[in-house]
Amino acid sequence: SLGAECKQSVQTNGTLIDAQMCELFSRFQIRVGISCDGPAFLHDKNRRTRSNRPTHDSVIAAIRLLQAQAVLEVLLIREQEQQQFLL
Repeated sequence: SLGAECKQSVQTNGTLIDAQMCELFSRFQIRVGISCDGPAFLHDKNRRTRSNRPTHDSVIAAIRLLQAQAVLEVLLIREQEQQQFLL
């Protein structure tokens, strides 16, 4: 060992994350950041699939999977419209 430490992380919208991916993230200690803009009515305004479908439900599902594996990191981007929904 050279005494160096390497940490890996990825940032994603989370729409394609499943349990198998979460297990891999956990095994290799990869931290995962998810983009979520708050409640569905705010999030889905700007974050839609290519076929214009909302993504909030799939993002929340991914967050729950990542929380269970303890690999979730939180990145908060605050905009005026989201102020009242912050924890």
